[in-house]
Amino acid sequence: MDESLIVIDLFSLIFQVFHAIPEMTSPAGVPTNAVFGLTRDILMLQKEKRPNYLIVACDSPGPGRREEIYPAYKEHRSPMPEDL
Repeated sequence: MDESLIVIDLFSLIFQVFHAIPEMTSPAGVPTNAVFGLTRDILMLQKEKRPNYLIVACDSPGPGRREEIYPAYKEHRSPMPEDL
């Protein structure tokens, strides 16, 4: 049996599902669409792809190695929405 590995870019997926899923909120009014979308996508990957390993990676806070290599990294990215 072949082994498989899936690596998820956490912040990229959260940003993507936040904008792709219509606004959802908890009874207290807290936005939940990003959490819902992230959970849905990870469960779908596990069910459909059945990887042996699943890694969720995220950037550390502040400037990182990518900015050292390419100063224009994320230069044209819109700011994080307040409710995200």
